[in-house]
Amino acid sequence: MDKSDNTYTKSEAQESTDDYESNGITMVDVLHEEQKLEEDANAVLGDSDQNNCSYSKIIKRQALYACMTCTSAENPAGVCLACSYYCHDKHEIVELYTKRNFECDCGNSKFKENPCILNPNKSSLNESNHYNQNFGGLYCSCHRPYPDPEDDSKDVMLQCVICEDWYHGRHLSKNVPAEDEFAEVVCTQCVESHLFLKSYSGLFAVDNQKCTEDATFDTVPTEIENGNSKAETNGGVCADEPSATKAGCKLKQLTASDVTCLFCPQEWRKLLCKCTECMEMYNAQNVAFLLDGEDSVGAYENRGVERTRSEGTQYERGMKALQGMGRYQAVEAMHEYNELKGELTDFLSTFASKKRIVGAEDITNFFEEMKEKKKRKLNPVIPDTCR
Repeated sequence: MDKSDNTYTKSEAQESTDDYESNGITMVDVLHEEQKLEEDANAVLGDSDQNNCSYSKIIKRQALYACMTCTSAENPAGVCLACSYYCHDKHEIVELYTKRNFECDCGNSKFKENPCILNPNKSSLNESNHYNQNFGGLYCSCHRPYPDPEDDSKDVMLQCVICEDWYHGRHLSKNVPAEDEFAEVVCTQCVESHLFLKSYSGLFAVDNQKCTEDATFDTVPTEIENGNSKAETNGGVCADEPSATKAGCKLKQLTASDVTCLFCPQEWRKLLCKCTECMEMYNAQNVAFLLDGEDSVGAYENRGVERTRSEGTQYERGMKALQGMGRYQAVEAMHEYNELKGELTDFLSTFASKKRIVGAEDITNFFEEMKEKKKRKLNPVIPDTCR
């Protein structure tokens, strides 16, 4: 490189590009990595609002956080995404992923000395909110934090669709199906609390989606009215076709199994009977949300995907920009990316070690420092002794 004008010769640019490609790193790889990060963010954040407190809105599912600086396991509370940014900057934050039908607690009576900046006009308590051990930073039947500093076992964490606690796969079952073989999980405790689910387990596979002897594959009864059934095709689900043609309560026609937990395929909720008696049972057991198509985590994630799709993904914008770059620009962009990635990793690790959330001010300061470093690199101060 000619240090007098900071430009690459053609041969040097070619060598740098070849070096990146020989090590398996290209700009397209970078964009794919960014796309994966964006998809992960969508899964967690969905359509949650990062700038406005969610308290005044009716939200069926949202990303939530617990502030261990302001509250505790004995006094559990949850705050929305925006409040975690604006009201709890530099606090110890526990990520709860998503919870259903939750009103933001930020600034209410659970928070003695930390008022809500975004929406101070809240009730002293949100009586309809439900709290579990996650709000104290503990998970699973083992009641341990995640990540657990005393456990280096590699294991998947799965969220129960009913109690919404998180479980280690090994503490749910000795044989957890492959990730693409189920969509939702019901933990052992919830199966025992809602015994009617043991009857439905026979309509879909618990282990590798094997069908029962008198069931047909891919046919899912979605509605039973006056003895008439409507069915639709849904891959990965086993449905008891004979029972779908009979009038009355479908649940009474099923036989309970001895299953201890459920690994449920996509759209399994459509199998649930909607007769008057069953509807009363769901309400009595506080599980009527199972019939709500907007309740599932999958629906929540899809809303985030749709939002991103309407705005255009980072990958799409990056590919468009990359197509307009020359080789020299692409190599420079690769250098800049690697430098930024290293700096950002070090920057974020300090927050992770102290369990602090990254605030807007922290991000601004980080990029201002990066600008200063770049400025010093492009315009170095040369000591008088070297002139």
